Amino acid sequence: TLLINFMIRTKNRDETLTQLSYRDSLTSLYNMRKFMDLLKDFQKQSKAYTIIYIDLNDFKHVNDMFGHDTGNQALIIAAKKLSNSIKESDYAFRIGGDEFTIILPGNHETDLIHGLMGRIKDSISREIVLKNARLKLSASCGYARCPEDSSDYETVSKMAEDSMYEDKHKSKQNLIQE
Repeated sequence: TLLINFMIRTKNRDETLTQLSYRDSLTSLYNMRKFMDLLKDFQKQSKAYTIIYIDLNDFKHVNDMFGHDTGNQALIIAAKKLSNSIKESDYAFRIGGDEFTIILPGNHETDLIHGLMGRIKDSISREIVLKNARLKLSASCGYARCPEDSSDYETVSKMAEDSMYEDKHKSKQNLIQE
């Protein structure tokens, strides 16, 4: 029984380490590694999905003005807002500094996707009050769908990212015109 207990503890420890390796240490969202693994799995199984890319606009200014501790607190809050905007069956990721993605498994109408992106933008734009700062963040979003846009996960991911950059460009153009 000692051997069996040891094997069970080792297996549990390995599962815990695997789960930890899929999480972003700051926000506890899934990380880039999990994002890529999930996309590869979906492609192997020919599953439909939507990827939404989200980028916090001009986030560098938060770190520059208030410091990285405040920036990290803001990222944690933005990640919670993101998680609260999606269903339990969806996946939220932090894939880099102030960049996030969401994977929505299954087929989704564009109206639903645009509605979700609007809710995410609204949620992120609500003022964040911290000990040493009051922040008003904004986000740019873009999406692509599999198989409608492509059946290759790398292409779908790139299209979603490009779509997000188009949104970012449009929002900067709107600021210039106002």
